[in-house]
Amino acid sequence: GGSCGTGVLGGARAPAPALVGMKMKVGTGSGPKQRINIGTSAFGNEEKQARKLVKLDYDKGEVVAAAAPARPARPAGETEKERDKRIVDRIPKDKATLFSFPIHWDVLDAHRIVATNMRPWIVKKIVEYLGEEEKTLIDFIITKLDQHSNPHAILDELKLVLDDDAETFVLKMWRMLAFHGIKLAEG
Repeated sequence: GGSCGTGVLGGARAPAPALVGMKMKVGTGSGPKQRINIGTSAFGNEEKQARKLVKLDYDKGEVVAAAAPARPARPAGETEKERDKRIVDRIPKDKATLFSFPIHWDVLDAHRIVATNMRPWIVKKIVEYLGEEEKTLIDFIITKLDQHSNPHAILDELKLVLDDDAETFVLKMWRMLAFHGIKLAEG
């Protein structure tokens, strides 16, 4: 019968040496020998530690962007210019319909459209209307957009400064917001 501790050939077998954590002399046989700790890094004595978990904290825009459905493919053969025209054609031109048209603020915020696309356009238009870059007015408009303000309220405020140009400006700005929102939401 086979008793405990016997090897394949039936002879007694010595237990395998436990190397982890032991110090051994290492070298080529000549010259001074170096001691290393088995079970630690060869690059130093740092011990392997569990990584500290960091809680990921996403803002509302990042959560919405991550949860957005996959973008549908463009119709076969449609260029970006054709797609943009198709989107523009869907956006109402009359004030009442346009101002009640849904704006995809979540997508616009997630992609920072007000800061990256709208601000340069607003600066350009204000310079066209007033002849100079009126920083206070530009910042006011950007703040209103960042607050998702009602277009009627923005229009009422801007009439004081832009007079007859206010309605044209707000209509164009609102169409642009709608365009960027649809384009990003649909891909």
